Amino acid sequence: MSLDLSRNQIVSCSEFNGHPTLKVLTLRKNKLADLKGLTDMPKLEELYAAENPITTIADLSALPALKKLHLRKTEVKILQGNVPDLPKLQYLSFREGKFDDIKQMAALKTLPELKTLNFLANEMAENTEYNFKEELIMLMPKLKRVNKENIEDEEVTDALNKLKERIEEQERLRLEEEEKRKEEEDRLRLEEEERIKNGGAENENEEKE
Repeated sequence: MSLDLSRNQIVSCSEFNGHPTLKVLTLRKNKLADLKGLTDMPKLEELYAAENPITTIADLSALPALKKLHLRKTEVKILQGNVPDLPKLQYLSFREGKFDDIKQMAALKTLPELKTLNFLANEMAENTEYNFKEELIMLMPKLKRVNKENIEDEEVTDALNKLKERIEEQERLRLEEEEKRKEEEDRLRLEEEERIKNGGAENENEEKE
């Protein structure tokens, strides 16, 4: 069963109390700021809510069969702490969105079945300071497709090798910093001991005089 409510000037779904058999729900080009009310739909497999001023997806709940979530041209830019429990989600699109911080992608690791991501035309996906596709593979090695590009086995291998090198370098730097800190602590301790020692010697000399 499918339901298409596109282009209806809908501002809220909060009074929508779910549906037992609905499989596809389309809410494109409305005025939704959130997804409250989209819950308790055990059969829902596809949700299309593109071109709405949505700022969060945290309100989605009790959607155990949802496989595809399409949120093109929405206002969502924060995912940390806002990713709902969607155990079967395989496809997620935020194309032409507002994401500018790749660190937000770490929140998607909680989606165990996620295979396809589309963040085309987001600022972070076009940042030349890093390889967006490679960074996502490092976070989620089970991904099969990013921004309409398939992920090859060798890309996964290369990304994981780079991740290993990155972790090793971070550990090396951490140990270096820790060693410097210990050396500084030792230096300060010796200076303090020397100061106390010299102070004691001066007191002894004053008593003899």
